[in-house]
Amino acid sequence: MTYSEAIDRAKRMASDANFINTLAAVLDEEKQAIVMIETPDPDSGLTEGEKRALDEGDLGEEFPKDGIDPIQRVVAEYSAMMDSALTVAQAAERLRVDPARVRQRLGERTLFGVKLKTAWRLPSFQFTERAGEVRGIGPVLASLDHELHPVEVKNWITTPELELEIGETPVSPRDWLLGGGSIDSVTEIAKHVGEPI
Repeated sequence: MTYSEAIDRAKRMASDANFINTLAAVLDEEKQAIVMIETPDPDSGLTEGEKRALDEGDLGEEFPKDGIDPIQRVVAEYSAMMDSALTVAQAAERLRVDPARVRQRLGERTLFGVKLKTAWRLPSFQFTERAGEVRGIGPVLASLDHELHPVEVKNWITTPELELEIGETPVSPRDWLLGGGSIDSVTEIAKHVGEPI
């Protein structure tokens, strides 16, 4: 699914009463709040010199020039991720274990899940069709800060990491593990995800 397809889907889902109720329940359950804000114009109120400094230093990237609100972007990514997520029963079938073992691993944080009211959903980035799960994913997930946002976890696991190279090409932690790379290398990097640079 492309990013614009995810945005379109999120907009369609936002008009669906069931989606609204589910999203409201998730937000209530997690005691989160989404505050819709307008994306500020990065150039408003800046002198010409400050604008030049932002352009030259690449410091204005946090403000989307594409006009897509960052909150809408996260909602679209979260919606797409949860749409393809597995239930506990589906994950148990994929891993060829009992559902109780999946719940145990969720508690150990060696599987990643998002709890919606009373049911867990397990994002698909940690699974494969053949092996059941990405080799070595358990210790990597357990090393991540448990307060990271689900989209942040998915993006880190699926985005090329400069410290992980196959040949001279950076690869994502997921691809590194699938390619037989050191689990310890990814686990060490995982401990620092979300820390200020």
